[in-house]
Amino acid sequence: MPRGDRPSRGPSRFSPRTNMTHNRLPLGGRGPLGLSLLLGSLVFGAPVRADAPALAPQRPDRDPARAPLIPPDLVLQPGPASAAPQSAPGQRLRLFRIQPGFLSDPIGLDQDDGPPEPTPDRVNFAFGNDNPYFDFRRRNDPGGVGFMRANTQVLLFDSSATAVSLGLQAVTPSGLDYDGVAENKGATVVTPALSLFHALDDTHALQAFVGKNVPVMNRAAGAVRTDLQYGMAVQRPLVPEGPDLLRNLFVSVGAVGQLRPDRPDRAPMLWEVLPGLHYRMADNWWISGGVSMPVGPAKGDTGQQWQVTCSLQF
Repeated sequence: MPRGDRPSRGPSRFSPRTNMTHNRLPLGGRGPLGLSLLLGSLVFGAPVRADAPALAPQRPDRDPARAPLIPPDLVLQPGPASAAPQSAPGQRLRLFRIQPGFLSDPIGLDQDDGPPEPTPDRVNFAFGNDNPYFDFRRRNDPGGVGFMRANTQVLLFDSSATAVSLGLQAVTPSGLDYDGVAENKGATVVTPALSLFHALDDTHALQAFVGKNVPVMNRAAGAVRTDLQYGMAVQRPLVPEGPDLLRNLFVSVGAVGQLRPDRPDRAPMLWEVLPGLHYRMADNWWISGGVSMPVGPAKGDTGQQWQVTCSLQF
């Protein structure tokens, strides 16, 4: 089963247990020590008269200028409930053909099973074999079977409602030694992109991006789509106030356009409308389905497509 977004680990709950130790003093023996302890317990355990004045415990005098032994900052720390609210994890969804503004592992990247390399909190890096069957793919898109893909994201801004990131993807032939495309048979392409995620309210969210494919090596090895690409999508839960089964089902509508200003024939822009559904069963398990419907002229493309992707991380 394919792997997609990097999942958040579910919290483990354990009931706290307190270990108590009971200290006992044995009264063995019948010598003077045992007799004195027995008489002392009877004297102190005798009933007290009702008219006897109660002895109030004396409190030691406190110096106001003396600093407390335990700093108040350690006792009065704000708990998780008082922390700054973050946007609901279910709203930050990976949508088809939309570069996310939040940090997220790319779909369609077969990574090694080894432990991930440590990276800063605001940087995400993933590297592996490119699998083109997890997202909509058009003719002349860079990468595919036999290519390696590296995905880097740098988080520029992140708050409870808005996230902006700068992404850089790079694809290159894997080489015959790794059962991939020969190095001289495929182009090496980098794709910078600027992405935005913004939660409009508790239910609606907006995603947008703009990017461009830039061949850097072996440009003549194969045709590569180098148009300026941009897109925007709106998402919301199908039934925000319903049961969990419906609140975790999101509906989205996106539009992706392509523009090449230096094209000599001044061909019109190409547009794709992508309605879709996204069902999140858990933080590490989701299913997305969508339909790609070209609106402008789609010469050389396959026309309308549909796709369903399931991601499970463990």
